[in-house]
Amino acid sequence: MQSVCLDAITGAVSIVGENWNMIDIDSKVLRATIDRNGHKMQSVVVMEELCELGQQVSKQIRGEGNHDHLVEEIADVLICVSQLFEMYNVREPELQAAVDQKLLRLERRNRKNLV
Repeated sequence: MQSVCLDAITGAVSIVGENWNMIDIDSKVLRATIDRNGHKMQSVVVMEELCELGQQVSKQIRGEGNHDHLVEEIADVLICVSQLFEMYNVREPELQAAVDQKLLRLERRNRKNLV
């Protein structure tokens, strides 16, 4: 199981996976980047990084992928998602509720496919 932890005091974002340790993302660096570039431009960067990850996944499917490049793009997207929390005032309880709802939907679909 993987979880995203938002520290209400420091604003730090941590991602915890079942088979790996916590991934820490320094909220001060995120905030400084948002302040430097502004919300609008940083939102564009988020969209670009999501597209770059999509390209790397596509290359993996075609057998042309490079694992290190895939890892770099995943890191970029994790950082960008963390910036989205900050830029659009997304808080842990509402995010957890949405994740729980999505996982429940996936679980129902998985059960239907087993029958």
